[in-house]
Amino acid sequence: MENIKQYVYDFIEGRVRPMDFVAETKQNPMIFDWVQSIVPTGKTMSRVIQDDPEHPWMQYHFIDVPYEIREKAVQLQHGRGTTYIGYHLNLQGELNRILSAAFPDNPPTMDSALSDLFSFMLEVCPEYIGGCEVDKSGIMEEIFNSVPIGVSKTAGKKWAKEEIKRRFHIEGRHRPYWIQEPEWPMYNGEPMEYVKTVRDNPEYQTLIFRDPKTGTERTVFDAH
Repeated sequence: MENIKQYVYDFIEGRVRPMDFVAETKQNPMIFDWVQSIVPTGKTMSRVIQDDPEHPWMQYHFIDVPYEIREKAVQLQHGRGTTYIGYHLNLQGELNRILSAAFPDNPPTMDSALSDLFSFMLEVCPEYIGGCEVDKSGIMEEIFNSVPIGVSKTAGKKWAKEEIKRRFHIEGRHRPYWIQEPEWPMYNGEPMEYVKTVRDNPEYQTLIFRDPKTGTERTVFDAH
C-alpha cells in the first residue's frame, strides 16, 4: 500500500467501506503501525485488570497504560453488546480523534453514514435481531437505503420496522428470546426463519432456524 495515510483518511471520510478497511488492517500490519507512530506522546488508555480469574465478573479494576491502537481496537470490538456496525463506528471515531490531533491543520471530515445507520438501527431494529452474519450481510444498510424518499421521519421508521419484520419472517409474537446477544443466521444472503427454541436447561438453549425457500435448517447454541 503506497499511501497508508490517505487510506486511513479515506476510511474516516467514507470513501473506503468499513468491512474492507477492517479486513485490510488484518492483512496489512503497516496500517496500525503507521497509526501508532502518530499517536501523541504520553497518550494513555484504560486496561481492565481481573483480580480473580475464576470470577472475572466480580473482581476487576482499570489501570492507565500507554496507548496501543491494536489493543484499543480489540476493546472497541469486544465491548458488551457491540455489533460490527457499532465497532466500525467506534473505530472510525477513534481514528478520527488520533488524526485530528496529529494533523490539526488538515483534520479528517468524518463521514456521517455509519453514525446515521447506527442510529437508524437503534430506533427501528428489534433487540432480538442482530449478530455477525446480519451485520456482514449488509441487509440493514439495504433497508436503510430503501426507505421511501419524501416520507416523514415517523413514516420512514414505520416502513423500516415493517420491512425488517417482513425480511426476517416475523409474524405476530413468534420470535426468539435470546439468553445472550442475538446471532440471527443468514442463508444465501437472506435471513433465515425462526422456527422454535429447545430449552435444554436454564443455562443454555438451542434455537432452530430454516430457510423458507429450501427448507435448509440451522441450529444456534445460546448460553450464558
